Amino acid sequence: WGTPDEFHYASREFSGDFDFSARVASVENVNRWTKAGLMIRDGLTAGAEYAFLMGTPGTGRGVAFQGRTSSGGSATSFGPSVLIAPPVYLRLTRRGNFISAFYRRAAADDWTLIAGLLMSNLSATVNIGFAVSSHVDGRLATAVFDGVSIRPIPDWQTRDIGDVGLPGSTTVSGSGVEIGASGTDIWGTDDEFRFR
Repeated sequence: WGTPDEFHYASREFSGDFDFSARVASVENVNRWTKAGLMIRDGLTAGAEYAFLMGTPGTGRGVAFQGRTSSGGSATSFGPSVLIAPPVYLRLTRRGNFISAFYRRAAADDWTLIAGLLMSNLSATVNIGFAVSSHVDGRLATAVFDGVSIRPIPDWQTRDIGDVGLPGSTTVSGSGVEIGASGTDIWGTDDEFRFR
């Protein structure tokens, strides 16, 4: 928080877009702001740009999403806090410079979006991993993570298939896609359509 951070980080470098999720199984209750969660970080200095989706020990602070959008700048909270305590599933996705934060209570539940964050200075290769802070200097807090998944998000290709007569178009904006297409049909032995 603030301008310099103090915490323990288990991370790896990752290039490009990704979908990173895990369950925070437990967080030791050292302080109401003891934090344990998923972090994307642009460097390993104390003032680096980051996005952090975390669980805290109780329902008073719950699940929160925070970040620093410029190196050396102040941290800020994004979106509402969700007043639930671990165990909780957390998920961060990266698409270009846009980071989205989600949570769910159980593995079978749908993901719920907390907030999105534009990080315009983000490097192509960043660190992603697990961050834990006891919120008390000189005292350890233990957190347990499981159900870890890190997947790259594939590049999309767009093209016309068959003799469509009029070339199609594709426009991507944020999380939406608009496709304009010609072509007789997707049927029989010879298809004509736009494919993303």
